[in-house]
Amino acid sequence: MKWSTRVLQPSEPARIRQILSNANILALLEKGPIRPKALVAKLHPSHVGIRFHRLTKSLAKEFHAASVRMVLFTVNERSEMERVVDMRLDGIISDYPDLLNGTCRLMSTFNNGAFDY
Repeated sequence: MKWSTRVLQPSEPARIRQILSNANILALLEKGPIRPKALVAKLHPSHVGIRFHRLTKSLAKEFHAASVRMVLFTVNERSEMERVVDMRLDGIISDYPDLLNGTCRLMSTFNNGAFDY
């Protein structure tokens, strides 16, 4: 998967979708209210990135129902990592990749290898 980084104006993602229907677009949500349906309708992202402390089960459910993958940042505590892994979200960004890898391995063991890390 090839990624290109660029900050887009609000009207640009829809235009990109018209030209490149399979383009990966990540909407980085750092502040303000998160309204999944409105965001998906306006920006057409393939992924959303949100801060861990803003995560709720209902947000995860709404984004996944819209086929939008969720990437959480910055998840640095083992208990936080376990919560995210248990929710089966799509990506985790951490300042401690070794701790994250160990947590994923442990969670995979507890889930009979059902977790793919």
